[in-house]
Amino acid sequence: MLKELDSAPAVSAHPELVRHLALAKAEAILPAHPSLDLYPVQTLRSLPGFFVEGDDNEYVILGADTIVCLEDEILGKPHDPKEAETMLRKLAGRTHLVHTGVVALTVSSDNVLTYEESFVTTTEVVFLPLDKNLEERIMDYVKSGEPMDKAGAYGIQDQGAVFVSGIKGDYYNVMGLPLSRVTRLLDRLNSRE
Repeated sequence: MLKELDSAPAVSAHPELVRHLALAKAEAILPAHPSLDLYPVQTLRSLPGFFVEGDDNEYVILGADTIVCLEDEILGKPHDPKEAETMLRKLAGRTHLVHTGVVALTVSSDNVLTYEESFVTTTEVVFLPLDKNLEERIMDYVKSGEPMDKAGAYGIQDQGAVFVSGIKGDYYNVMGLPLSRVTRLLDRLNSRE
């Protein structure tokens, strides 16, 4: 006799993936990493894309990454304008998820990892259905070049906002960094003894 398979939906691996990506970014600049010989902490503070907070005794490295997911598909940054158009049409009239993974690593002055904490924030985003006007806006948006460096080919903080009919969750997460949760994490780290 065959046993019936459990019909419970599979848990998405996307949140764990984005947590792993954020951790990889943070670990890439740990002092033990060979490339850090080129980047002392003072230099790291001035590099674009790196956030290093702290004093000479201890500092925090914050790594973050964001992915846009439509069902099981991850929509990364488009490689060309045609792919950007395709992504935006695919999102039209549908709900997708935006996951941001954040990792904080605390490092002592003698370059020892002393603490690690991470979280993932997920926001649901609903796009307007595709019609003639939205199609024209997609074409104009892609011509502007704005979607080319954004996961899912849109930025909710720029002209891409016109595609969004609603969100459930953290707006700043869709921008790429859930500010309130990051601030609470940093506050906790700063108050640790």
